[in-house]
Amino acid sequence: MGPVSGLTQVVCPHGTHADLMRSAYFSGNALVLIGRDGRVEQVGEVTGSEVFHEAAREAVQQTLFNPAIQNDEPVRVWASIPFTFKLK
Repeated sequence: MGPVSGLTQVVCPHGTHADLMRSAYFSGNALVLIGRDGRVEQVGEVTGSEVFHEAAREAVQQTLFNPAIQNDEPVRVWASIPFTFKLK
């Protein structure tokens, strides 16, 4: 097995809680399983303020990634995705 590369975020649409999350400071990480097609297959642990965990889960489930590549083939991979929302 070679190293994994190529995982990049493509789309992160605004979910139903996006305005709420932008109106207060929040940062954390979501552990996600990203499939060979770049779609989130599973959301694991979410860190940061508990009040925003569900909103972060909803947002990351709608995010599309370029898949990770290993030996020139797309692979499933767990990744820690950082989130930061701040009032502007």
